[in-house]
Amino acid sequence: MPHRLGKLAASPYALAVPAALILMLFAFVNGYAVLFDDSRSYIRGSALALQYATGVDLAKDWPERGGPPGSSPPAVATEPPPAVRAAEPPPGGVPLNRPYSMNRSVYYGALGLFGYVLSDFWLSTFIQAYLVAVPIGLLFFRCLGLSRAAYFATIAMLAIFTSVGVFSALLMPDILAPALILGAALLFVYGPALAAADTAFLFATMAFAALSHATHLALLVAAVGWMAATMLLVPAFRDRWRVPVVCLAALLVGVAGYAAFNKALEHATGHKTIVLPHLTASLIWKGPGYAYLLANCPQVDLVICNALPSLPQYPEAFIGADPKHGVFASADLATQIRMSDEQSRFALAVVKSDPAGVALAMLRGGIQQALDFPVVSLKVSDEGRKVYAEIFPPDIFAKFTASTLAVHPVVMDVVSALNYAATFVSLATLAYLALTPGGVPADRRRGLWTFNLTVVFLVLCNAVICGGINVPVDRYQSRVVWLLPLLAAAGVASRLALRRAAERPAIVAAGALQRG
Repeated sequence: MPHRLGKLAASPYALAVPAALILMLFAFVNGYAVLFDDSRSYIRGSALALQYATGVDLAKDWPERGGPPGSSPPAVATEPPPAVRAAEPPPGGVPLNRPYSMNRSVYYGALGLFGYVLSDFWLSTFIQAYLVAVPIGLLFFRCLGLSRAAYFATIAMLAIFTSVGVFSALLMPDILAPALILGAALLFVYGPALAAADTAFLFATMAFAALSHATHLALLVAAVGWMAATMLLVPAFRDRWRVPVVCLAALLVGVAGYAAFNKALEHATGHKTIVLPHLTASLIWKGPGYAYLLANCPQVDLVICNALPSLPQYPEAFIGADPKHGVFASADLATQIRMSDEQSRFALAVVKSDPAGVALAMLRGGIQQALDFPVVSLKVSDEGRKVYAEIFPPDIFAKFTASTLAVHPVVMDVVSALNYAATFVSLATLAYLALTPGGVPADRRRGLWTFNLTVVFLVLCNAVICGGINVPVDRYQSRVVWLLPLLAAAGVASRLALRRAAERPAIVAAGALQRG
C-alpha cells in the first residue's frame, strides 16, 4: 500500500495539483478571478438551464440586465414570430420574447456557476489551471522523461513571465484552447508513450473544449487535417490513425452538445435560437461582404440589405457593443433570427463572388492576430465598471473592482510586456535548438520537433480562425501564445537532461579511480 501511495503521489495527475496552484499565481496576486462582460452570459446561461430543468435558481441574485444568459441585449421588440406570441411561459421562468444565442456555452457556464456557488470562483480557476498543468506534466514525465525540478521550474516560469496565469483566472473558455492544442499534439506524437488513462483524460479535455466554444471546434478540424497530412508525408506516423479518430470523436461530442442545447432552447422558448453573425459582420467590415451587398442588394433578398445605409460597421458594435446603433444589436427578435439564419448563405455567396478577396482578407487578419497578443483588452476601464455594476451581483462587483487588476490597470501592461519578451526569447531559443543538434538522438529529436511543429501550426491556425474569420482581438492570441515558451523550456530541459546523463558515467568512473 505505501508503494502504491508513493507511486500515485508521483503521478502527473498528483503533481499537477501543486503545479495548478503555481499557475494560479496571477489569481492570488489579483485577489479574485478575472471577469469579462461575457462571463455573465456563460454563468447565467447555465443557471437558467438548471432553473428550467429543476426549478432551482443558483444565481437568483444576478441582475437581468442585458437579457437572460446566452442572449443579446434586449432588442426593440416589434413583431415577434408567431411561435413567440402564442407560447405560454414555460416552467422555470424563461423569458420568451428574447434572442437566445448558441455562442455562449452552458457547458462551460456550469464550470463558472458551480465554482461560484461552491467557492466564489476559486474552484473554477483551479480546474482551469489543472487542465493545462496535467498535459504539461504528461509531456515532461511520460514523453520526455524529465525531472520534477524541470517541470516545476517550467510551470513557475510560465506563471511569472507569460499570459497563462491570466487565462487560468479568467472566467471565459479561452484557457481550453491551449489545453486542446496540447492534448491533440501529445496524442499524435507521443501516443504510444501514454497510458489509457492519459488518453481518456486528454480526450475528455478536448471534448469539454469542443463543448465550450465554436473556435475550439475549428481548432479540432485543423488538428485532424494536420494529422492526416503528416501521416501521408511521414512514414513513421502512418500507424497513428487512431489519434485523428479520437479528435473526431471529441469534435462530434462538441457538435452533438451544441445540437442538444439548440433543441432544448427552442423547446423552452418556442422560437429559434441564433448564432451571433460574427462572420457576416467580419466579411462586411473587411470589404468583400460590403462590396457584395453594394453590387447585389436588394435582389439577393437578404435582411442585411435593409441595413446597407448603416454599413460598414465595426463587428463588435454590429453584434452587441452598441445596442442603440449596432445593426444586429438594435434589431428586433424576428430580424435577428433571420440574420442568423441567412449568415451561411451570405458567407457562401461572398466567397463565390470574390474568393481571392476573402482569402486575402482572412490572411491579413490572421497575420495581424498572430502578432497581436497583449492582454490589455482585459483592463477595467471606467466604462467597464459601469457595465459590470449592472450585470454582476453587488458582492461580485465589489470584490472584482477591489482586485489588483481593477485598482492597478498597469498590471496588464506589465503582463503584456513580459508576454512579448518571453515569446521572442522562446522563438530565438527554439531556432537555436533546431540549428544545433547537441548530441540529441535522432528519434528523440524527431519526436520533439514534430510535437513543436504540431503546436506551432495550431497556434497559427488559432490566429487565422480568430483574426481571419472574425477580427483580431489581443485576447484571442494571447490565450495560446504562451505555448511557445513552453516548447522552448521543454527543449532546453530535454537537452540539459541528456547532457547530464552523458556526463554521469564519466563522473562515476572518475570517482572509482579516486577510490582505487
